[in-house]
Parts: sequence; structure tokens; C-alpha cells
Amino acid sequence: MKQLGILGGLSWISSAEYYRILNEEFSKRTALDQNPKIVLNSIDFSEATKAFKNQNNANQLMLKEAAKLDATGCDLMIIASNTAHFCFDAIESSTNTPMIHIADAVGGRLKALGVQKALLLGTRYTMNLDFYKKRLQDHFNIDVVIPEPEDKVEVNRIIYQELVKQNFTSSAQEEYLRIISKEASKGADAVIMGCTEIPLLLKGCKSPIPLVDSVWEHCIKTLDSMLS
Repeated sequence: MKQLGILGGLSWISSAEYYRILNEEFSKRTALDQNPKIVLNSIDFSEATKAFKNQNNANQLMLKEAAKLDATGCDLMIIASNTAHFCFDAIESSTNTPMIHIADAVGGRLKALGVQKALLLGTRYTMNLDFYKKRLQDHFNIDVVIPEPEDKVEVNRIIYQELVKQNFTSSAQEEYLRIISKEASKGADAVIMGCTEIPLLLKGCKSPIPLVDSVWEHCIKTLDSMLS
């Protein structure tokens, strides 16, 4: 079994969900008295939020924290955050530990579903920058679309003002489903829940197009590697 290092705390809710899924799914594949070997580096969310306003500052913070995991001798490393993957290339090029990109896990699921155009929902960084969209387009030939400007603002607002504070409301569900329905009518045939709190918000909701859980797919691909 490989030891996993997790860059977490972005937010702690996200890290807790990663830890839960990894342990639950690991127990289904192994002996009952086993659990995965995990080292979690929980980064200060407020520090990360400030650093993420600038690419260089974000890279410096994430490289510093990744080095701590590298020093533990982990066999594999993941970032427990969609947004923080905009530092993935900088970390991967500077660490000795193999990494798994969340978009690769999502892309594999989208291809399996036969998706050609996917709606990406996440923080403004995830939706605006190319680190997620370009990887899906280049590696999986999937057309990635984002919400209209006013809807994009609302998606981001709900994440930062509600979801990361564990505030999951029916009004937020309705707003996300409204945006999903609008983009489905324009040709999107799946939704990438590209923020680790979004699956918690939309759990049990009926969507007009399939919902792809980035956290779940990332965890499953990670477990496959840990146990290979």
C-alpha cells in the first residue's frame, strides 16, 4: 500500500470529505482492520485565500506546504481542492512525489459517460482560469463551458459566503439548478461539480443532466493508484 499525502484545509470541509471517501472506499477493497496510510497537511484557509489572489504568492505557499509532505516520504500526493490545482504544475515540477490531477479523474468519468460538452461550476478561479478547462480540452477533447457572467458571480458568492461555512440551503440549491438548466438548454450534457463543497449542496437533487462529483472521482483514481 502506498502512503498518501494530502494538501488540505482548502476548506477543512473539503478535506473531511476527502478523508471520509478515501477511508470508506478503501475499506470496501481491503481487510476490515485496514485503513489507508494518509498524511494530511491542513493549510490555513485564510492564508491561502490571501495568497491565491496572486499566482506567484499562491505557488510559493503551496510549494512550501508540499515540501512538508515530500519530507514525510509519501509515495503519492494530491491537492484536496479544485481551485488550488492552479498551482499543480508548479508543485509537480518541484516535488519528488507523484501527483494526480483532479481534472484527469474528472475527464476519465466524462469520457466514460460519452460527454462532449460539460458545464464547469466552481470558484471564480476555477471557472475563469485555464488550468482546469484546458486540461480537459487538451487531454480528453471535451468542450468546457462556464456560466454567464452574472450566474458565475452567484456561483462563486454561494461557495465563499455559504458552502465553506457549512451553510447548505434550499435557495442555493435552486439557484445552482437554475443555472444548470439554463446551460443544459444551450447544449451542455453534464455538469462538473468543480468545487468540493458543491456535491454536498446538490446531494439528492434532480438535475436535467448528469452531475459529476470531482471529489469522488479524484478519490477513486487516487485509491486505484495507492493499491496498484
